[in-house]
Amino acid sequence: MDIDIGPVPAASATAWIGYARAVLKGYGLGDVPVDDEVGTEVVDRFRQYLDDWERIAKKGGDFKWSADIDLEQAEYLVHSFYRLANRAAAAAEQRGSRLMPPEGEAFYASLVMGLLDALEGAGTPAAEFAEELRLFWPGLA
Repeated sequence: MDIDIGPVPAASATAWIGYARAVLKGYGLGDVPVDDEVGTEVVDRFRQYLDDWERIAKKGGDFKWSADIDLEQAEYLVHSFYRLANRAAAAAEQRGSRLMPPEGEAFYASLVMGLLDALEGAGTPAAEFAEELRLFWPGLA
């Protein structure tokens, strides 16, 4: 499955990546460690993506990233990302704060839409999964 993110300003990617690293450490999420919710392997894979994206963002200008990922792996990672995004959104709402830094919103939207568009392009049942997630994904205005 081909996934495309961007182009978005590299500064937006940098802001969101910093936020995402804090979330993976459990910032503002309560007592349940992120590893316990989605598994250590998933958290490690998320960190690898953040490392890759950070290298691209450090170049400045526009951020653009593309990858070919196994459909089954992508579905599993997207589901885990969705669970964490819901948890982070609920925690932010409880605190009375924003889900993420405003500077990171463009990257976040591009990331989520890129993932869901790729799933939709993979055909049924991935397209149905993406359609349902698109209705409820937190932080998309």
